[in-house]
Amino acid sequence: MLSFRSIMRFPSVKRADLSLLYLYVGVCVSLGLRLFVESSHFLSPDSEYYLSCSQNVLDGKGFVLDNPQTGQQIPFTVWPVGYPALIALVAWLTGLPVLWSSKLINLLLLAVAFGWLRQLAPARAWWLALAFTSATLLEVFSFTWSEAPFLIVLLVFGGALHRYCAGPGGWPRALGLLGLGSALFLLRYIGAFAFLCTAGAALLVWTRPAQFRYRALPLLVVSLVGMIVVVGYLSILYMQTGFWTGGARFVPAQESLGTFGTMLFKALVGEWVIPYAYYPAMLAKPSFWRVAFVQVGLFGWGFYRVRRLASRTRITLPAFAWVLVGISVLYLVALVGLRWLSPFDAFGPRLLAPATLLLLVAGLYTIACHEPLYRNLRLPLVLLFLLSLFLNTPKSWVLQWWQTLLS
Repeated sequence: MLSFRSIMRFPSVKRADLSLLYLYVGVCVSLGLRLFVESSHFLSPDSEYYLSCSQNVLDGKGFVLDNPQTGQQIPFTVWPVGYPALIALVAWLTGLPVLWSSKLINLLLLAVAFGWLRQLAPARAWWLALAFTSATLLEVFSFTWSEAPFLIVLLVFGGALHRYCAGPGGWPRALGLLGLGSALFLLRYIGAFAFLCTAGAALLVWTRPAQFRYRALPLLVVSLVGMIVVVGYLSILYMQTGFWTGGARFVPAQESLGTFGTMLFKALVGEWVIPYAYYPAMLAKPSFWRVAFVQVGLFGWGFYRVRRLASRTRITLPAFAWVLVGISVLYLVALVGLRWLSPFDAFGPRLLAPATLLLLVAGLYTIACHEPLYRNLRLPLVLLFLLSLFLNTPKSWVLQWWQTLLS
């Protein structure tokens, strides 16, 4: 097995940088074409609320929404204030309207993610960045949703937690985890689960040999202070609205346990058809099954190429991948629990994207750490992810534009 410490010394870093740049440009072009073709500019009702609050912040009115029924302004409490604050900040710095500021944020977030992956593995950052060509992530980064910054902060949080546990620890790194965890909560209420991750990491560190146990105390302090931040924020909302999260969310389950389980199972399976953003209606589309068949074929080809490696090479999950898998599992547990208690959106790209990103990066990272595995799976998986980018990029408009240009 190769470590990234040795991979980083490969002479192909410069070529890998070009591959990473080309991939970033390709994803940005795809997102730009999607926005240009889609008349709604990928705005959902939630997006409109975010933009309305951001504009009110710019206008000096604070974090409030305009009530369309009464015309009065109401506090922005249904979601945390982090995302509209970010949009307002970028709009103030650039002078762009809040709509285009939100789209610029998505491109900047992708640049941050790609740069962070390059720091992690310079020679194979492009390989890890293939995760962002999946249909689910292209869908999320097309919309004006708080999930986009949440994804990137969550990925960086996973890396920071791994560095803390695998490195010397220390209070500065622990404070970094506190800041990242707080940012996750201020982007989405479910982000509070980050402090469950730090608490779990503290317990795991405590089970290690005695010379490592000193790292557990800062993690426990981070978890405690983080939960104080969460409870304090929610208490302010309760005083403002009479509800802990700004509205009446927790009601009896609307589905039976069987229906709920079936819905979750279909979403989890559909989420792993990488070139397709899964929604329940997709199951009735023949194109979904054709793409799924192609993916199975590419996976089959990949497994055929590595069939003999299992007997000759010990394939283990690197520590960083374990951290990402653990965080994704905790996120899914928190998501399923909240969705059972509060029947908000159906399971789909928006809700499952955080786990999808972490698991994709964990899988690609594991493959990259095993050179024989990487050599044999590189071509099938590159074809799969590029197929996803191709299928999710509008092509008819480009063809019409090209024909008009030549005529």
